Amino acid sequence: MSMKSIRAKIRHNNRQIEIGYYQTQMQATAAKAGAHAALDKWEILHAPKPAPKQKLPSIETLKHFVSQGIYDSEIQELGEMIVARANLIRRMKQASKATLGRFERIATGEDFDLLI
Repeated sequence: MSMKSIRAKIRHNNRQIEIGYYQTQMQATAAKAGAHAALDKWEILHAPKPAPKQKLPSIETLKHFVSQGIYDSEIQELGEMIVARANLIRRMKQASKATLGRFERIATGEDFDLLI
């Protein structure tokens, strides 16, 4: 390594990778470009496979297991969260129907007739 060597390094996936030392800036730039191209191609060819989707049990299945005493705390917590979410969705649908009905009454002037 001489005093005029140019150090080449790249950053890939938040990791710093040392490429080497080169005599000219052009050589260092070419080495960086080649390293980026090689790593990008490697990622394309060896892409991680997505995890398979896991199907959650239905509310009825959870209720059945909980009522039979065949459950653990995680299943019970999951069941409670599912039931709470289902109730929230039901309430949101009811609220949106009520709000939509009110807007329809305002558009037709029914609410203004009540004020007069």
